[in-house]
Amino acid sequence: MITAYLLVALAQQPGKPEALMTRLGGFHRAVSTKNRTCQQFFDQGLACLYGYQYSTALRSFQQAINADPECAMAYWGLAASYGPTINTPDVDAEDSKKALEALDHADKAKEASELERELIAAQRLRFNASGPKDRTALNAAFSNRMRTVWEHHRRDSDVGSLFAEALLDERPWDQWTLDGKPNPGTEEAVSTVEEVLRQSPRHPMALHVYIHAVEASPHPEKALKAADTLFDLQPDLSHMQHMPCHIYARTGQWAKSIHSNIVAIARVKEYQLSRGISPKAAPNVGHYSHALAFAAGMRGQSKIALHSMDLGGLSNEYLEKNAANFDGELAMPLEVQQQFGKWDDVLSAQIFGKGLPIARTMQAGARAVAFAATGELEQAKKELVRFAEAKQLIPADKADGRTMIHDVLAVEQHLATGEVLIREAGKEEEGLQEMRKAVELEDHLPYSEPPDWIMPTRHALGAALLMLGKYPEALDVFNENLRRLPNDGWATMGLSKALRGLGQVKEADKTLAKFKTLWKDADITISTSCMCLEPRTK
Repeated sequence: MITAYLLVALAQQPGKPEALMTRLGGFHRAVSTKNRTCQQFFDQGLACLYGYQYSTALRSFQQAINADPECAMAYWGLAASYGPTINTPDVDAEDSKKALEALDHADKAKEASELERELIAAQRLRFNASGPKDRTALNAAFSNRMRTVWEHHRRDSDVGSLFAEALLDERPWDQWTLDGKPNPGTEEAVSTVEEVLRQSPRHPMALHVYIHAVEASPHPEKALKAADTLFDLQPDLSHMQHMPCHIYARTGQWAKSIHSNIVAIARVKEYQLSRGISPKAAPNVGHYSHALAFAAGMRGQSKIALHSMDLGGLSNEYLEKNAANFDGELAMPLEVQQQFGKWDDVLSAQIFGKGLPIARTMQAGARAVAFAATGELEQAKKELVRFAEAKQLIPADKADGRTMIHDVLAVEQHLATGEVLIREAGKEEEGLQEMRKAVELEDHLPYSEPPDWIMPTRHALGAALLMLGKYPEALDVFNENLRRLPNDGWATMGLSKALRGLGQVKEADKTLAKFKTLWKDADITISTSCMCLEPRTK
């Protein structure tokens, strides 16, 4: 949903001609044209296509066509820009027809090599004029044809990268099972892109695809070199500067993840200004901001996290009119405020209307936790009732990518319920059971980076276990948290507390020292793993 919003915002920008970019890492693929301007804009279009910046790619390929209407590959690029990706797997009838029209022009164009004709023919297999919802057959046909092209052109890094991407597109964001086993097509995609990188270590699409191919695997660190290379490779492409954070977050390199997204967001704003668009035209609620808030949260950098989720003072009326784009994003500032214990901010925020049911539901959950944390248990219980009522307004099949919205809300509901119950005399164990259920449900959410629920539920469960003196279970909770999220500052603090509670003083001191290193740039202080159970100062 977040990614989709960002893409929609960029796609709706005015059709001002593109200027030639100067920071694309010297990327070049020679195509059949004698026109220098056509070649330059083709290179730019392909770089943008590889960087998932489709509106820019479309305009660049169109300018290549304007310079040389007989360049078949410029039309190929135009069609490819309308095609599916793992982030935008659907192609509607309108875009399908535009792609097929471009390919018709490509077939008629005079300038094309034999390989270029093969690529054009393969591209045609991706589209059906009706824009079917079920793209299984189309995606399989394309990847099968690209496999054949790759077998015949094994030294062509673009062909190999496009084939690997086609394999990912057959299972968007579903390359690995939750227990770390490869799904069909994943191993072939990984081996293909690794072969490409051996012959072209700085190929932008290969680097991009490799990150996506292994980020959810048991060994995301395999792509650390690719992430570092990609970040510096094409400074004009915001998405390529963001992409490394998918690996940095999985390997606990939170500072690099923060930097990656700050730079990417700055590049988006720079690009908007270059096209005469106010940076305020699209609120900063996109994928990069979500990833930034997640990474900053792990290091206790509340100012960065909270600022990244600033909605810019948009009115509730405006938001409800644009609910299709905004609903799922609107509660994100509340998630971050909750993570950092900004209870007054959570409780003073304007209540979302019924036209924003997802935001309204999640807000009730955040308010329940805020009231519980401030000792207002009766008010917290009322918010749990509001949560259940608001949730009923959300269609059962409402999804964000592969994640069902009700599955995410179930995590919040059990967590918030547990937050209330652990504070009631005699109901502590019932509260822990609710929190354990939240952890179980969170663990079964489909992989997403950043996660669909950005506050690890083990933070709250672990803090509750510490409060109740259940140190052995707390130890297990924090160790599992750190296995999943290395260098998570909150869990590291919790681990030191659990070790100390078990009498393992030396290990506790060592862990606390690590926490201080991880927390050196934080702007908050903590004494447990969750602000929800942090002692309040008068």
